Amino acid sequence: MRDLIISAISIYPNPGVDQLVINKEGHTGLQYNIYSLTGNLVSTGRIHPTHQGLINTTDWYSGMYIIAVRDGEGRSLISKWVKL
Repeated sequence: MRDLIISAISIYPNPGVDQLVINKEGHTGLQYNIYSLTGNLVSTGRIHPTHQGLINTTDWYSGMYIIAVRDGEGRSLISKWVKL
């Protein structure tokens, strides 16, 4: 099975206001896509192995978002995140 849940990934704070952080200790690089509940792609990017993924959400509307994260080994995680 190619897509396995990444159990050690952190997405916080949840709920959040101005920013969210995507992090996984010891990762080899992460790629993320963030979608609104209407399916619009809100943000996409890569997180370098030596950095936390700090994402500015100041200009986003309040509500729920879907975050899809994939690591360098092809494992993925899909999570909900709420902006206040």
